[in-house]
Parts: sequence; C-alpha cells; structure tokens
Amino acid sequence: MAITGARPAMNPWFPGRRTAPRRRTRQEPARRTRRHSADRRAPSRIDVRALLVAIVVAAGLALFYLSQSTRVAATGYEIDALEVTLAQSHAEQQQLIWAIGQARSPGERA
Repeated sequence: MAITGARPAMNPWFPGRRTAPRRRTRQEPARRTRRHSADRRAPSRIDVRALLVAIVVAAGLALFYLSQSTRVAATGYEIDALEVTLAQSHAEQQQLIWAIGQARSPGERA
C-alpha cells in the first residue's frame, strides 16, 4: 500500500535509492574564456614552512621527553642498586655486631 505524498528515501541512510538532482532555477553565469596564459591565476600554494617548523618542534619535544624519561629510569635503577647495597651493609653490620657479642660473652672464652 502506497502513502499519498510520501517522498522517496534519500542517500545517507538508504544508499540504494537515488533521486534525481534538483535543477537550478537561476541561470549559471557564463564561463569566462581564457585569452592568454598570463591572465590565468597561479594555483595557490600551501605554505609548508609552518608545517615543517611544527614537525621539527614536535620532534624536538619528543626527543626532550625521551631523554628526560630515560634519565628518570636510569636514576631509578641507580636508587634500586644503592638500596640493595645499603641492605647488604646493614646485614653485614648486624652479623658483625652478633660476632662481637659472641666474642665478649664470658661463656665462650677458651
């Protein structure tokens, strides 16, 4: 059953159905003819210098970040190594204190 006055489905949601493009009511302006090659405008060029500067700055920031994070990691490893050395020194100190106590006790003398 067809509904009177219904419009056909449009493109974005129903790609299978296409409708004819609307015709313009105004007349398009006449195209200009090119007389000489000097009359043509050169195509506008995109200034790539700003893009290159942005890329260089981003690369510099990335290298700075990597150097700082590497330095922090190396400092962390150095701290871990020093903590291990400190723990070993404390353990050795405790063993020496125990050995001194054993040597001073009266029951151990020979």
